Amino acid sequence: MSTPESSIFERIFKQSLAPSFILSAAGPEYLVIAQNKAHELSMNHNENMQGKSAYDLLVPQPEDAELQASYEVFIVNIEQAIAEKTIVKLPAIKSLVKDPDGQMTHGIWRQLEVVPVIAESGEVQYLICTANDVSRQIWLEAARKTGFEKEAGLTEELAASNEELSATNEELSASNEELRQSRENLAETNLKLENRVEQRTHALAESESRFRAMVEQSPVPMLVTIGEEMIFEIINPPMLELIGKDASVIGKPWHEAMPELEGQDIIRQLLEPMMPA
Repeated sequence: MSTPESSIFERIFKQSLAPSFILSAAGPEYLVIAQNKAHELSMNHNENMQGKSAYDLLVPQPEDAELQASYEVFIVNIEQAIAEKTIVKLPAIKSLVKDPDGQMTHGIWRQLEVVPVIAESGEVQYLICTANDVSRQIWLEAARKTGFEKEAGLTEELAASNEELSATNEELSASNEELRQSRENLAETNLKLENRVEQRTHALAESESRFRAMVEQSPVPMLVTIGEEMIFEIINPPMLELIGKDASVIGKPWHEAMPELEGQDIIRQLLEPMMPA
């Protein structure tokens, strides 16, 4: 029988901005128990996937070799999560996105986190899988590496110029001029790079601010949590009203913010109504 608490968590799961889905821990098919709207949109599914296999859910194009390889990695990791009864994070993979005409366009990087749900018997019964968007981290790391490579190249050029200076006194004046020019170019390049980094940092800050405002001003109950302890990062007034709390719960993990749920098998109560017949 459904309880108010399980209804709250069902709403949170369905309305979460992070693409998520729930699988049965029974292999080899690992049947789909539920997926939220964000995951349906990210996978471009046009049919109800409940009761279908994890393969059907995660490999919509069987001819795609990369999807096949990613699915094999996924199976290895969920088997580890089941065997060790621990949270597992898969390597980040690039997912293609369709445009309104159905054509594959750009890609985003996602890292799948698998959380095992343990039954009263002590066995893993379900797997909650959340596909976190880590594109920003991947792109920033790539930009950082590219910057290091460019800096190393400039250093090598400067060293070569110094060797030429020491090779001949006759070319000392010309070589010094070349060195001065190189330093000016390097300073100009560094200034441009610093300006670009500052602009991108400002743009990212504005993007995060818009996202926070979108959540806080949404008429739909929404909250954003961070970390394995599900710390309440952002929670809008409709959600506060829904769970009967005030803004003091922000910054607290869910078990501190909602101590009345401590010790209750809320996840199990949430999942049982969504199991396929």
